[in-house]
Amino acid sequence: MLIVKKLSGWNSTLESICEGVPMICSPCFVDQPINARYVSDVWKLIGLLLEDGFDKMTIEITIKKIMLGKEGDEMRERVGRLKEKWDLSLVKLALLVGH
Repeated sequence: MLIVKKLSGWNSTLESICEGVPMICSPCFVDQPINARYVSDVWKLIGLLLEDGFDKMTIEITIKKIMLGKEGDEMRERVGRLKEKWDLSLVKLALLVGH
């Protein structure tokens, strides 16, 4: 099982969705906090936001939630559905441009 720990830049957010991988977000600046909120709140929890810093216990709890908990199963299901939509949109785009 994969989990991506990321700063929440737009490219890495899209890459995680394209691969169907839940995310642990730790935003720093510019667009990252907004992207992290989308991942954790707006897109119905396809990842978790590290809001309380980087202490060992917080990171351990967050990883266990994604890897072992029901919440993690639900995240993988939701990000998998987003991945399917992404894949479908690429097929439609290829048909439009004739490839």
